[in-house]
Amino acid sequence: MLTESLALAALGGLLGLVAAKAFLHLILASGPPALVGAMPIALDGRALLFTAGGVLFTAVLAGLWPAWRAVSFNVRDGRGITRGHRGARAALAAAQVSIAAVLLIGSGLLLRSLLRVLEVDPGFDPRNLVSLSTQLPPELSGQQRTNAYEALRRALLAAPGVKSVSAVSRLPMLGSNLASQLHIEGRPHEGAPPEVEFRAAAPDYFATMGIPIRSGRVFAENDPPDQRVLVIDEALARRYFPGENPVGKRIRFAASQDGTWFTVAGVVGAIRHFGLEAEARPTIYRPAATNPLTAPILVIRVDGDAASLLPALTRIVRTAHGSLPAYNVLSLEELVSRSAAQRRFLASMLSVFAFAALFFACLGIYGTVAQSMAERTQEI
Repeated sequence: MLTESLALAALGGLLGLVAAKAFLHLILASGPPALVGAMPIALDGRALLFTAGGVLFTAVLAGLWPAWRAVSFNVRDGRGITRGHRGARAALAAAQVSIAAVLLIGSGLLLRSLLRVLEVDPGFDPRNLVSLSTQLPPELSGQQRTNAYEALRRALLAAPGVKSVSAVSRLPMLGSNLASQLHIEGRPHEGAPPEVEFRAAAPDYFATMGIPIRSGRVFAENDPPDQRVLVIDEALARRYFPGENPVGKRIRFAASQDGTWFTVAGVVGAIRHFGLEAEARPTIYRPAATNPLTAPILVIRVDGDAASLLPALTRIVRTAHGSLPAYNVLSLEELVSRSAAQRRFLASMLSVFAFAALFFACLGIYGTVAQSMAERTQEI
């Protein structure tokens, strides 16, 4: 019996390795890079050694007890042994069903939490919105960078299907860009100054992104470059200006060498910069015109299918100002989807394992019932 168990276990281990190899390619192709790329995943020597150990352990566990019972079998006690076998098989089948039920419940809860995450408002409208990054020549002066961006913006606006174009120093959902400490006029603080997220944004950024304006105004194209104004989000307004209108208040950056004060011109909706599962952090927006971006991230609102327009928009950027690079080309819907990619991947994997466990549990119940019926038939 040990030989039979070893042969069956070896066959199962071989089939498992074949299935693991196939599923490994699927996991590496479909899994989120942050998860599958964190460490090398491969069927190496350690995996093969573990499989061999599992095969040997399973063969001994499954074959040793039946072999010992066969050697010590007593004909007069045969019927009692059969009843004992039935109870053991029933207990194993019940354990199998219990484990499958736990996995199914766990996968259901994970899927439910995934649906809740996907229902979270990111703070902007990702539909029909695309972005791409470019790099302006580093030798350009501030005014030359402004002129180059405006020429690129006009070229993109002239493309069919483009509704609006703007630029920002960093997209939402990608984490911190530059954290800044600030001082609020008339608000003494103890310890380190408050720290907030910082973004440099071009005019029309909030309209292009679909970020609502809560009060005041945002940046306009006719604003003078030296105008000292800021836009804050409602997360910052709630935390540092509770119960009052922050428009008109003055803020100074702690790292400022000249101690320049900036006036809050408006308040906009809060964005989840660190993903759908992270709360919105207080954020300050500064006009890009005060320090024109060298590596602007273009955000483009289109009319129709965003993916179909990406090649044409990329060509426009690459032919502008001589030859500009265009990279990180993607739709904002894809960016939002990436935020929940890890949770979606884990939910999918757990669901696969849960249904596989349910299948084997049903198979085990069928085998237990079939064996029990065969034994009862022999007894009759």
